[in-house]
Amino acid sequence: MIRDYFDRIITMSTKRKAITVMEGGMPKRRIGDSHYLLEKRLSDMDEAGILLQMLSCPVGWQGSPEECRSLNDQLWEVQNKYPQRFNGLASIPIGYAEGEIISEIHRSMHKLKLKGLTICAQPGGMPMDDKKLWPIYKAIEDIGAGVFIHPSPIPPGFDA
Repeated sequence: MIRDYFDRIITMSTKRKAITVMEGGMPKRRIGDSHYLLEKRLSDMDEAGILLQMLSCPVGWQGSPEECRSLNDQLWEVQNKYPQRFNGLASIPIGYAEGEIISEIHRSMHKLKLKGLTICAQPGGMPMDDKKLWPIYKAIEDIGAGVFIHPSPIPPGFDA
């Protein structure tokens, strides 16, 4: 999933410079080559004196269970290839069946040994304190995992 996403972006960018990803005719995010070329990312980290970086991907914030699993598997690959340089933050499929979400939390933390989880600030368009999220938060708390909450633009229909 993430490879397909970045392959599509690379195809759009012939000079491998920063590009703006458009979705539905609207600019969605700005992506530079250090987002999809690990050697470039490592070089930038070395230049800036950064020893270790946490990795997450916005693709997973609204991803299906299959997309999140694929993304998390690929974060595991990077984390294992460069264990001293990168730690992966798992994406979880908010908005899908609670059991699927909790299953991916356990798989990501126990089997893949990713270092935490990431969600956007309005997961599935819900406020962070929505009671639908409480069982998910409980599962995360029981595991003792950290959560990176990424600020995100206000989604359509979100009134808060």
